[in-house]
Amino acid sequence: MAPVNGIPPDIAKIAGPIIITFMLGSILYGVQMLQVYIYYLSFPKDRVFVKCLVYTVFLLDTLQTALFFRDAFTIFGASFGDLASLKAAHLSGFSVPILTGLVSLMVQSFYAHQIRMLSRSNILVVIIVAIALIQFGASIWTGYLVFVINNLSNLQQRSFIQCSVWLAGSALCDTIIAIVMTIYLLRANAQTKSTQLLVARLIRLVIETGTATAAVAVIDCVLYIVVQRYPFHMLPSRILAKTYANTLMVILNSRMRITGGRGESRPHPAIIQDWSASSIRFASTFPRNATANVSVVEPAGVNLKVISSPVEYPRQAEQRIIPLTESDINRTQSTDESESTAVKVHPA
Repeated sequence: MAPVNGIPPDIAKIAGPIIITFMLGSILYGVQMLQVYIYYLSFPKDRVFVKCLVYTVFLLDTLQTALFFRDAFTIFGASFGDLASLKAAHLSGFSVPILTGLVSLMVQSFYAHQIRMLSRSNILVVIIVAIALIQFGASIWTGYLVFVINNLSNLQQRSFIQCSVWLAGSALCDTIIAIVMTIYLLRANAQTKSTQLLVARLIRLVIETGTATAAVAVIDCVLYIVVQRYPFHMLPSRILAKTYANTLMVILNSRMRITGGRGESRPHPAIIQDWSASSIRFASTFPRNATANVSVVEPAGVNLKVISSPVEYPRQAEQRIIPLTESDINRTQSTDESESTAVKVHPA
C-alpha cells in the first residue's frame, strides 16, 4: 500500500499494539464476567472478606475496561487520524499502572494470607506483602509520570526506573508466591487418593496462575526496557490486571465439583477452610415432627383391627421391631418397607 501523506510508514507498529490491547482486554473482561457469575452461583456462603475481594476486583476490572473504551473511542473515533492523539496518554496513567498495581496488591495479599494458613509463618507473609506494597507504590509513581509526560514516544525513557520497579516487583512477588505455595503443598500428607488428586490439582493451578502473572509482568518489563521506539509494552501492561483477576477466580472456582468428572475430589480443609463460613449438613429424609397415616396388611389367620394414627419420625433413621401381639406374633412387615407404625391388636 502506498504511504499516505502525513501518516508515518510504520503506523501499524504504533497503532497496532494499541488496538490489540483494547480487543484483548475486552475478551479477558468477558471471561472475568463469566467466572464471577459462576462464583456467585456456586459459593453464596463464602466468608465476607472473600466476597469483598472478588467483587472489588471485578469492579476495578470493570472500571478499567470502561476507561479503555473511552480512550479507544477518543483515539480511533473522535480524533481519528490525529497522530498527537494517538501518541497521547489520555487516561492510561490511571487505568494501566495505578489500577493494575492496586489489583495486584489485593490478589497478592490474598495469596499471602493463604500462605499464612499453610505455613504458619509470619516472615513469609511480611516479605510478600512488603514487595506487593513496593510495587504498588512504584505503580502510583509511574501513573503520575504518565499524566505529566503525556507522550508515549518518550515515556519509557523518562519513567524507566519507576516502571521497572513496578513490573519487576510484581514478577518477583508472583514467583515467590508460586514457589512457596508449591513447596508447602508438596509437603502435605496426602494419604488417600482423593487428597492426592486435590493436592496435585492445587499445585498445578498455583504453578500455572503464578507463572501466568509473572510471565506477563516479565514480558512487559523486557519490552519496556528493550523496545522504546514502539509501544509494544502496552500489550502485556494493559492485560496484567485482568490476568490477576482471572487467575484469582480460577483458584476460587477450582473448589467446584463436577459429579462424575475426571479426578473428582473433595476440598481439603487445610487449604480452603477459611474461604467458606458454611458447613456441610445432611438433611434427614423426612422433616422433623412429620406425621403420616399408614395401613398394615392383615396376615393370614390373624384378625387385626388397625387404628391409623400419626407417627412421629425420629431425626435419625432407626431399625425397630414392633410387636403386634404379646405372645404369638414376633414380627410383621408393611407393604412399604420404608415406613413403620404402631398398631393395636384385638382378638376376634
